Amino acid sequence: MAQEHDIPLKNTHLAATSRWPLRRRLSIRRRKLPIIRLGGGGGGEKPRRRRMFLMRMLRGMRLRWLKLQYLSLLKKVKEYHRDLIKDFKVSGSSIEAL
Repeated sequence: MAQEHDIPLKNTHLAATSRWPLRRRLSIRRRKLPIIRLGGGGGGEKPRRRRMFLMRMLRGMRLRWLKLQYLSLLKKVKEYHRDLIKDFKVSGSSIEAL
C-alpha cells in the first residue's frame, strides 16, 4: 500500500497554478444588465432626443417672450420718467413766475 508521501509529484509548480483559474481584473463599476425596453419609438434614444429638442425650443420661446416683456416695461418706465421731468420743468417755471 502506497502512502501519499511516497508518490512522487511531477511538475508540482505547474499543478498548483493550473488548479486556480486566472483572476480576472475586478472593475469598480457594476456591469449593466441587458434590458428589454417596452414601448414604441423604434430607436432607444430617439424619443428622448425629440423631447429634449421640444424642451429647448419651448425654453427659447419663453426667453424671447420674457425679453419682449422686459423691453416693453423698460419703454414704459422711460416714457413715465420723461413725462415726470417735463412736469417738474413746467411746475418749476410756474412757481418762479409767481
